[in-house]
Amino acid sequence: MSTLDASDLELAKLAIERDKLALEREKIKIEQRRTTLTVCSVLVASVAIGFNTWSARQNMIGQFQLQAARYLMESEGPVEVWAKAQTFKRMFPDYLPTNFGDRFNPETDFMNYEPGLRADQEELFQVLSGRCKSQAEIITLYGKLNPKITPWLNDTFKMKLPEPKTTEGSLK
Repeated sequence: MSTLDASDLELAKLAIERDKLALEREKIKIEQRRTTLTVCSVLVASVAIGFNTWSARQNMIGQFQLQAARYLMESEGPVEVWAKAQTFKRMFPDYLPTNFGDRFNPETDFMNYEPGLRADQEELFQVLSGRCKSQAEIITLYGKLNPKITPWLNDTFKMKLPEPKTTEGSLK
């Protein structure tokens, strides 16, 4: 009887050890899931931070480009506009397109040029800046209001604004 009791005792101990082993395996699986979830959370947070940083930089560059264009429009004459555009392009190569101002020809682009930013242009920029949601929207509206500079806006801001429509008999 003692061999039977010893054998039963050994079987019971073996069963307990199996249960302990199964419990340890379950704990390991839970820890692996936690680790995976932690890594995924860190990855998602990193992507969100990276996107926010990129978005803020794009916004800052857009604002800089608008300010540069505004500053150019406040110039005293076409030659000064061209010279400022070339200077800006060299001073701020990371913030302005490489072709910034290249399509601008001071001899032909501003036949009826008025020096400085007129009061109505200043007011237009204030209204557009306050109401438009993006740089592209401001440039698009400004291009529609000033069709002669649409090719220059397209080239400078790498956008595709519709070319100005001309009808037969209208002045170009």
